[in-house]
Amino acid sequence: LSGDRLFLIENEYGPGSKAFGFAGHNYMDWDGKMVVGMQTGVPWVMCKEEDALDPVINTCNGVYCDAFTPNQPYKPKMWTKLCDHLEKREWRRS
Repeated sequence: LSGDRLFLIENEYGPGSKAFGFAGHNYMDWDGKMVVGMQTGVPWVMCKEEDALDPVINTCNGVYCDAFTPNQPYKPKMWTKLCDHLEKREWRRS
């Protein structure tokens, strides 16, 4: 695989996982460990996960990402896409 690629874990589960408590957090941990275990050699990014496990990079999705900070100082600040339905409606109105 080329060194200029990222792989995205398309879970966008962050806000919803809090409703499931410990089980939701366990799913996010399992998801991150599974993809890192694939040993692809490229960075993985996880949308909307404030506590994505290392080395997975947590990213911001949406319109309002200016205040976003990664969960570790050595991870890059990244925006992946505009995905939230509410934010899409607000974006169209502006």
